[in-house]
Amino acid sequence: MHAFPMRYLFRFEAEHLLALCGFELEQVYADHDRSPYGSKYPGELILVAKKSRGTAKL
Repeated sequence: MHAFPMRYLFRFEAEHLLALCGFELEQVYADHDRSPYGSKYPGELILVAKKSRGTAKL
């Protein structure tokens, strides 16, 4: 076994970090079956993003 640091990201924190890295969010899902975010609890947080054409917005 190996220890490694990990922490939970909340939805809006993950969206902000993607924007800072130059990505724009396309879709948010609750699971790998493309369920709408918030439809399952507890659910996964699946973010689909693409590289944005412009500069990152803060």
